Amino acid sequence: MSLRIIVPFLVASACTTSPATSIEGPTLPSDQRFTGLVAPFASPEDCLANTTTSFTCLYELELCANGRAGQRYGDLVYSGTYHLEPPHAVGSTDGGGTFDFDLDSDELVMDGGRSQAYIPDAQGRWDTLQFDSIDCEQPAP
Repeated sequence: MSLRIIVPFLVASACTTSPATSIEGPTLPSDQRFTGLVAPFASPEDCLANTTTSFTCLYELELCANGRAGQRYGDLVYSGTYHLEPPHAVGSTDGGGTFDFDLDSDELVMDGGRSQAYIPDAQGRWDTLQFDSIDCEQPAP
């Protein structure tokens, strides 16, 4: 094979881009986590203390600065990506669902128009086995 054939191939290879991710815009400047509230309970702890099936109380949304998103619904954990469309964080997960999280009202709207109130996870629930979802240290797909 001659050098004339190899050099153009190398130049063309160097100019190709990596596969596109589903991150379509800006993301939050830092990792943020939110915990879902289950009616009629005032807090996740109140729900856990007053139900016989604890998984019905476990809802967590994690929005990573690198564009990753994680959602916990009971004992199911989904990962995906998101981007900002202020004041919303909009994304999709590997479970096939999409979400629209209003960062002003802390309300999550899911496929089919269902919505759920969330609170900022200031207590570190995301760092427990019950509420964990994804690792923000992992790179976005």
